[in-house]
Amino acid sequence: MEKSFLKNRYKQLIEIGAGGYGKVYLSEDTKPWLGTGMDIEAEKKQTKSKDIVYIALKELSVKKSGLEFTTLREIKVLKEIGHHPNIVEIKDIFYGENKIYIAMDYMPFELHNLVRNKSLSQSDIKDIMLQLLSAV
Repeated sequence: MEKSFLKNRYKQLIEIGAGGYGKVYLSEDTKPWLGTGMDIEAEKKQTKSKDIVYIALKELSVKKSGLEFTTLREIKVLKEIGHHPNIVEIKDIFYGENKIYIAMDYMPFELHNLVRNKSLSQSDIKDIMLQLLSAV
């Protein structure tokens, strides 16, 4: 069930996670080319494309005291890292109705749950470790 449309761009689809700081929604980025430097003609072609771009949209409540330190640290570290194929990238950050929204790459699984899976082969473990080490 569609929840809402944010920033004239992000369509929240379903809640996929929740924690002490907020919620995460599987969302559709209806204008993924924004901020890429595309020219107007390329933008028009992209608008007609039927490719759906999914993102994870974190919704964090802003308290009177401000954002939690851990949230600020997460944003800072991810912005400093920039683009890396093995680390989720922040696509957009915006504010609305006493909430901060962070649009980031959508991953269909959590590394923590994948690693806890007892049926990983040695090849899978080596591949995961290689990806982790390439990110640091």
